[in-house]
Amino acid sequence: MARTFLQIALSVMLLALTQVLWADNLDYQSRGDRSEGIRPKPVGGYDIELLSVLVDFREAASVLPQTLRVRFFLKEPVAVHLTVREQRYEHYYWLDKVIPQSPWKAGFNEFSWPTGDVLRQVDPRFPIDNLGVVARLKEGQPSANELIAPAILYHTRLPSTVAAYLFTLKPASDARMKVEVFRAMGDGPIWSSAVPLAAGDQPVSIRWPAGSVPAGIYRLVVSGYFLDNNERFTQAVQLYHQPVVQ
Repeated sequence: MARTFLQIALSVMLLALTQVLWADNLDYQSRGDRSEGIRPKPVGGYDIELLSVLVDFREAASVLPQTLRVRFFLKEPVAVHLTVREQRYEHYYWLDKVIPQSPWKAGFNEFSWPTGDVLRQVDPRFPIDNLGVVARLKEGQPSANELIAPAILYHTRLPSTVAAYLFTLKPASDARMKVEVFRAMGDGPIWSSAVPLAAGDQPVSIRWPAGSVPAGIYRLVVSGYFLDNNERFTQAVQLYHQPVVQ
């Protein structure tokens, strides 16, 4: 009887220790070529936060792939600050501080990472569509004027061309927005849209169909105001559009 009780007690202690070690392993931490893991809920502080700039491309997957890849184009070599995160918070997954195997170069660059270290342990069916990517150039901190390399998030097959981009932002409170796209040297907008109601503290995605525009520098400008106090805001995102993927 005493031995049975001791065996039960040891089993409970082992299970508790295993759970603690499992949780610690998933904590946000350095994993060699990147930092990755589960972080505490970020503290808000931005009027409007840029969550993701992605090529509008979805690669089907019935289960979470063994490896995820991010590819982006650079017109010239420059410092890249890559962040992968959930667009809608559920697990508070975060990946950043990427160290490339070789310096980022002009042309297409790629970074890949195994899903087994964190994502598959969190949820074997972790929804890839909920992951956002921001590849900031030169400066790593968010700003009202962002310089971004749009990213392709995929696991096996790349698109051959870029048909559209998805810009995902999160306003601090309910807001109305106007969205315009300008050429680098142009006067008026070449495309515009409106978001009559963007819910506060929730991601909103804006799709810019860029398939018919030539390669070059473009600037997306989001302007609007918050419904509770009429305070105005502006967020600009500059990018280089490379329509052919290699």
